[in-house]
Amino acid sequence: MVREDIGTPSALAQAFVDQVARDAHALLTLARALAANPATRQLLALAVHEASPAGPDLMTVPEVATMLRCRRQRVDDLLSDGRLPRVKEGRRTLVPRSAVEAHLAGVRWRPDVGRITTVARPR
Repeated sequence: MVREDIGTPSALAQAFVDQVARDAHALLTLARALAANPATRQLLALAVHEASPAGPDLMTVPEVATMLRCRRQRVDDLLSDGRLPRVKEGRRTLVPRSAVEAHLAGVRWRPDVGRITTVARPR
């Protein structure tokens, strides 16, 4: 039974998609405006880095080395090989925590879909 004030499920779904698109566009516009100012950009980067309740989403190379229990050179090799993604923030090289966790679990990190996929590790 469909309620009169909501409409059909397909109309409700379309309204939801339209609202999400409007919200995403508004957030993107705001982010571009804030990122134009170098001081604001630095504050945004710091806020994003520290905002996660489970800890920072981005880790420095020494933090990654500690988490992987390896030397910094090994992390640099993983970054150079493309087995771990990197984010440059000025002179700092940062690595997404989820990518390190995926590497430890033996799966490939896929930022484009926000999920990880299982792959065979090279021997």
